[in-house]
Amino acid sequence: MTDVPETEVARVRLCHLRIWRNFKGYGFSLRSEPLLDEQIIENIEEGSPAKFGGLHDGDILLKVNGRSVAKLPHKDIVEMIKGKREEVRLLVVRPDVYETIKGADSPAFIAEREATRCETPIEASIFGSASSLNEAERHLVRADTETINQILAKHHRKIRSKYGHINHGMTHEVNDGIKG
Repeated sequence: MTDVPETEVARVRLCHLRIWRNFKGYGFSLRSEPLLDEQIIENIEEGSPAKFGGLHDGDILLKVNGRSVAKLPHKDIVEMIKGKREEVRLLVVRPDVYETIKGADSPAFIAEREATRCETPIEASIFGSASSLNEAERHLVRADTETINQILAKHHRKIRSKYGHINHGMTHEVNDGIKG
C-alpha cells in the first residue's frame, strides 16, 4: 500500500450534502472519465449545498454514502447520488492526492481514514436567519435562486455542447432523462 503524506490527507474530504428547500439539487455536476475510471466533480454553483458542503471543482469522487464508485458505470453513480434525495455523503480527493493513492489496493480506504469532515448547513439563508424572513421575502429568494439556476443551466448546456463530454448535472436541469 501507498503511504499518504500528512499534507495531502488534508485534501481529502467526506462531504455531507443536504438539499435545501430554496435550492434545486445539490449544485454540482459529475463528469465521467471512463478510460481513467474517474468521476470528477465540476460546475460547483455559488451558494449551493455543494459549495457550502466543501466540494471543489476538480475533486475526484471515491465513495457515495460509504460505497466505493470504482469500476461502477457513471449512470449508476449518478443514481446513487440522486437516490437519497434529502442528503448524500461523498468522499472526494484532490487530483494530486488521487495520483498518489490510486495504485493502492484500496484508495478509498486510505483516503477515508484521514478525511476532513465537511457538512452543508441544514438550511440555507441568503439574508441571514431564514426564520427572520416573511413569506413574501422567502418567495422572492426562491424566485431569484430559480432564475439564477436557469441562467447557469443554459450556460452549462452551451459549454457542454461546445466541448461534448459526458456530464450528468446534480442540479435542476434534465440530463439524459434524469431530473435532478
